[in-house]
Parts: sequence; C-alpha cells; structure tokens
Amino acid sequence: VRISSGIKEFDQVLGGGIVIGAAVLLSGEAGAGKSTLLLQVADGVARGKRSVLYAAPEQNQQDIGEFAARLNIHNENVDVMGAEGDIYKIIAAAEEKKPALIILDSINRAFVDDIDSDVNTSRQIEACGSFLTSFAKKKGVAMIIVCHETKDGTVRAPQTFLHDVDTVIHFDKY
Repeated sequence: VRISSGIKEFDQVLGGGIVIGAAVLLSGEAGAGKSTLLLQVADGVARGKRSVLYAAPEQNQQDIGEFAARLNIHNENVDVMGAEGDIYKIIAAAEEKKPALIILDSINRAFVDDIDSDVNTSRQIEACGSFLTSFAKKKGVAMIIVCHETKDGTVRAPQTFLHDVDTVIHFDKY
C-alpha cells in the first residue's frame, strides 16, 4: 500500500507513492531543496487526511512554522517536533500520535542517548537508522529520513544504514 505525497513527480520517483512500512533516505548538498520538498510532502500527505510527524532536530518549531508559512503550508494534520533529536522521544511521539508518515530532517543531528558516541558519528547514525527503520516496518509507518552529504558528495552515513533503508534518493543542486 502506498501513500500519495500530493506531488505527482515525487510519487513517480517512488514508483507510485510512499510505501507504508518502508524507509526512504533523501540526501543531497545543503540548499538542494530537501527540507522544502519534505514540508510540501508533509502538507500533501496531510491534505489526504493522513497525519504526519515532522521531526527536525536542527531547527526550532518557530523557524519551521515560519518556513512552512512562506511555502503557504498551514495544516493541522502535521505535528512538528522542532529542536528534538532524541530518537526515543521521536518514537514515543510517533507511538502516541500514530502518524501515517514520519519525516526526520535530519538523521545527522539525531541521537540515541545510551550510545556512547557523539552526534553525527557513524555509530549514532547507524543506531538511529536501525531504530527508525525497525519502527517503520513493525508499525507499518512510512518514513522519510534526510541525511547530509560530505564535502566530496557522498552520503554521510555508514553502509550498514544505507542497507537498512528501502530507497535512496539523492538531490543535486543546480
């Protein structure tokens, strides 16, 4: 079963929509439009009468709201968790709200508190990715995870995490 993003071209890239229970990794350089697209996807899914949890560890809730307003996005079916990177709290919110789609923008600032490693390290990204992809599959929730890239253009994530996700989409900035 697939969820329409409300964006025809994005749905086509995903083979007809976002697959429930699957994890999509979206990477690309800064300024390529990842956050813009994902706010539009969140709005599109929510307009389809499905709830969305949008977690953005790098931005506070007010900044996300202002960005969404500039995009003319005002949707009560989108719950925003700004400035929160604790994976346990994000999963707890998802357990409570039961969204059809979870968007994490970005995994590079997320963390698992009981992993003895800094944020944005391979160990943290791998642990966060494992928790999130397992949750998506177990609960039947669609998930889109943003991952930054390194200066040489590669995804800043361990290969084990890349194997956990179902689809990888990379944005180039033109």
